Amino acid sequence: MIMEMITLHDLIIQLRKKKIGLGADPKATVSMYSELGLIPPAKINAGQGSGLEPEISYPLDTIEKIIEISLKAKAFSLMRFAILTH
Repeated sequence: MIMEMITLHDLIIQLRKKKIGLGADPKATVSMYSELGLIPPAKINAGQGSGLEPEISYPLDTIEKIIEISLKAKAFSLMRFAILTH
């Protein structure tokens, strides 16, 4: 079974369209999520000798995983606020 992939650039664009904030440096945020094991590691395709930047891709379902991370972070923040204000 071949897994559908999305480039890092397109991943960030799709998340922005869905109003999912990734902070001032979206690439660093996605990389951090991967390093923490919250999303799968990136697949890096480098054209040897081409002089081009390597293409960084993630499984397509990474979009939903990052949306879930964002929603959980917002919920945690709201719960913390509610506890601190009571």
